[in-house]
Amino acid sequence: MLPRVWSIIRPLSSVIGAVLGVVAVVAFLMVVGHFRGWLGQEMAAWVQAFGSIAAIGAAVWIGHAEARRHEASLQAQRTKDLADHAQEIADWRQAFTDALKATESARTLAERPVDGIDGPRLIRLLRNTKGMLDTYLALPPPNPSLSFLLIAARTEVEAPVPALESFQADKSETSAKRLRASLDRSLFEMTEMRDEYEQGVL
Repeated sequence: MLPRVWSIIRPLSSVIGAVLGVVAVVAFLMVVGHFRGWLGQEMAAWVQAFGSIAAIGAAVWIGHAEARRHEASLQAQRTKDLADHAQEIADWRQAFTDALKATESARTLAERPVDGIDGPRLIRLLRNTKGMLDTYLALPPPNPSLSFLLIAARTEVEAPVPALESFQADKSETSAKRLRASLDRSLFEMTEMRDEYEQGVL
């Protein structure tokens, strides 16, 4: 309850402070005028004069307070934007890392003897990885380098699929070797791309 009340009052705090300041000045003048025996007109003139000065001072103070609050709000938004952008970059880099790991897993599975290679599992792994990359590439990229990196990764993830389908068709040692060679090429290219990105070449 209190936080909600404060959120309503806070934007008006400067105005409230200024009003209270003017009231305090006027009250002070009235007390002084009472003890000094000022006449009504003289008292009114002093109250008006000091009230005008206080109002000008309050307006300047409110302006500065609002400017400081506005600048603080802009700075907070800039800090949030930078943090969001950094997180977005980290997410896209992690997507590439996940794609590389998935390809490494596929290569490990393909190293088994011919009768132990689970073709459907490999196809699901590569297609799910491609789908993950497609999801990222449907979004605005945080920078062109990461966009290029994920596009290239998607190409390399798709590259072994024809060799995998060929293996599924005949289950021969020859097609298994082609599958392994295709996965090796994809891993090599993805590793090269990762290194180039980290070196700032991309």
